[in-house]
Amino acid sequence: MGGATWVSLHHGGGVGIGYSIHAGQVIVADGTEAAARRLERVLTTDPGMGVIRHGDAGYPEAMAFADQHDIQIPMRKDLGVSVVNKFDGNSPDASELSGKSVTLDGKALTIEQVVRVAHGVAGMLGHSLATLRPAMLT
Repeated sequence: MGGATWVSLHHGGGVGIGYSIHAGQVIVADGTEAAARRLERVLTTDPGMGVIRHGDAGYPEAMAFADQHDIQIPMRKDLGVSVVNKFDGNSPDASELSGKSVTLDGKALTIEQVVRVAHGVAGMLGHSLATLRPAMLT
């Protein structure tokens, strides 16, 4: 996730096999510049995904934090936009986003590609559509 040395996925977390999936990551911090970049990415992305997840769920504290730190969460219900719902056919104006693209790690992806990935991994892995800032760690 964002530069981790390895990532593990596992069931359970105290609730039983099949009821939840958890992820963990490990980052080697060996003093090199490359490791420093990976540490910054992972330590920004991991807590940032919590902000995104809770903001998407509508928690006021997460939405306030996202606003304060300029974290863009396009699926926020309070903003009236849900990228996934638009492509699930639950919105009559899904054509608004069709064919548009976003850039993730320097690669252009169509919104349709992003939604397919999000559905495929339940939004847990991969890149978010949010802009995460190191300020989140302060």
